[in-house]
Amino acid sequence: MNQDKRECTDLQEIVSSYCRERSLRPDSFRTYAAVVSLFARDLDVSSVDHLSGLDTDALLKWKETVAERGSQATYNNYHRHLQALFRHCVKRGLIGRNPLEDIHQFPRANRRRAPCDAGEIAIILDHLAALADDSSRLQHAMIRTLYYTGMRRAQLCGLRWSDLDLQQGTILLRREHSKNAREWIIPLDERLAPDIAALRDRTMNLLRHRFPEHDQVFRIQLFDPRFAGSRLSANQVTNILRRLSRRTGTVVTPHRIRHLFATTLANRHST
Repeated sequence: MNQDKRECTDLQEIVSSYCRERSLRPDSFRTYAAVVSLFARDLDVSSVDHLSGLDTDALLKWKETVAERGSQATYNNYHRHLQALFRHCVKRGLIGRNPLEDIHQFPRANRRRAPCDAGEIAIILDHLAALADDSSRLQHAMIRTLYYTGMRRAQLCGLRWSDLDLQQGTILLRREHSKNAREWIIPLDERLAPDIAALRDRTMNLLRHRFPEHDQVFRIQLFDPRFAGSRLSANQVTNILRRLSRRTGTVVTPHRIRHLFATTLANRHST
């Protein structure tokens, strides 16, 4: 028996081992840990050794229970995370077979929305511009940043002022906020630069001209105490856009903005 099998049999230890090897972000670690905790509780499983005792009927019953308790999409999400962990266990020689190998996800309905268009973005931006308060101005700059860079919510929330070089016109996207744990530099679109410069000036004025080098760029709590916490979160980004969509009669989400950016970029390169 190898050392890993002797020392790493607890399922939560497996989560830690897997996430360390993959250099996954803390948010991903918490998701894996939560899924494994639920799986272990529902099926009375606490270690790798117990996985071999799970039969197909028990796993199928759990699949149905999760779908009834949440949704089929919820189960599919759990299934993806557990499949990755169990494959990791097989690869490390901790189990002989992936217990979910013969358990399939629910069929996915084709409900993907088309990307939003520039007109929908303009409606929301015009709405925010008309409000003309500091919170709305920050949200205006935030949406334009998503639109002109195509970055993800986590990358947007992870931006620090030190990641922006207004003189060189670059943005550093840090590995800890990237889905694939890569770090790279993207251009700061010249159409976006004035928004960022204006937001930086307002932030520095609020902080009595202290350069906020290590502060979050879109820390909306500085300007709007109605937002909970001390930093803008990914869920808050989604909720901001959801609220603006309701007010303006559009349907704009961070993912649809990212899809629009990718589509625009692809069309530009194909001409």
